[in-house]
Amino acid sequence: MKLRINVLTLMLGLLGGLFSCSQEELADIPDGEQACDVSLVLSIGDIQTKAATNYTYATEDELTIKNCHVAVFEVDGSDKPTNRIHFQDFSDAAMGSLTNNIVGNLSGYNLTLNNVRTFGKDAKKVQVLIVANADNSKFDNWTTYDQYVNGTLTTSSFESSSLVKVGTSVADLTYGQANAAISISLNQLSAKIEYEGVFDDDGIKDNSFSLAKISGINTLSQVAIFSVEKVENTFYSSADINGNGTFYTYETNASKKIILSVKQGNETKNFPFDANKFIKGNLYRIKGKYTPSISVNIKWEVVNMGTQEVTIPSFE
Repeated sequence: MKLRINVLTLMLGLLGGLFSCSQEELADIPDGEQACDVSLVLSIGDIQTKAATNYTYATEDELTIKNCHVAVFEVDGSDKPTNRIHFQDFSDAAMGSLTNNIVGNLSGYNLTLNNVRTFGKDAKKVQVLIVANADNSKFDNWTTYDQYVNGTLTTSSFESSSLVKVGTSVADLTYGQANAAISISLNQLSAKIEYEGVFDDDGIKDNSFSLAKISGINTLSQVAIFSVEKVENTFYSSADINGNGTFYTYETNASKKIILSVKQGNETKNFPFDANKFIKGNLYRIKGKYTPSISVNIKWEVVNMGTQEVTIPSFE
């Protein structure tokens, strides 16, 4: 089965999005305007399986949403999102845990947007933007979609349970009706890289090598970038981390290098490769190759798992 694997791509299904209003809820809304509460159910799972709680690549930590920012924008006559008409933040306590709800065999979250303004009883086209696992306070003073598009996030330390995810969708809201459910696909803003080790010409792993340090990962990303097919991020700020089996980086379209420092015995050498190989929401595996008979010169082979043929296991 040939599948394109967006490993850390998460599905956010706003299922059962029924809008209900009451006079009490409308008390703070200006005369002539209407507003409704919006029920959200966030369902999350490995995109390549589309079902079950068995994750072939993503871990439960990587699927976790600890906090969430939801922004709703007006859409003008040319279908361009403009001014923010509603936003709401959800903290750790409000998000709960992955086991709070099961939707179609997937773990999920239940959330509610309060008093989303429809500006009357006619259908209102809006664009909904979700940013998960970011610092919600960053968005307090942003009032237009352009500010979100051009805004940036800095992650000094990538933690598997706090990886930033984004997604957007256009919908029509109508006051007093059961509006159609809104589905939003959340993409991970960082790529995931698994370090597999150093191998000789015969494909045998040489355990005398160990990964000591990773230099040049990108810690800066635009907020509103969505394509997992290409590099979109234009911002860059480098950082160094200790070597381990898995690391993350925001994408960069600049001619930057990531350097893997490899230790063998008492000697540590640095071996670079292009940093612009990595696209958000994708899994990569990297291995070193060298010829033992000559001076160690490791060349890195980076494989995008999104281009690989995989067999999906039977679900338990």
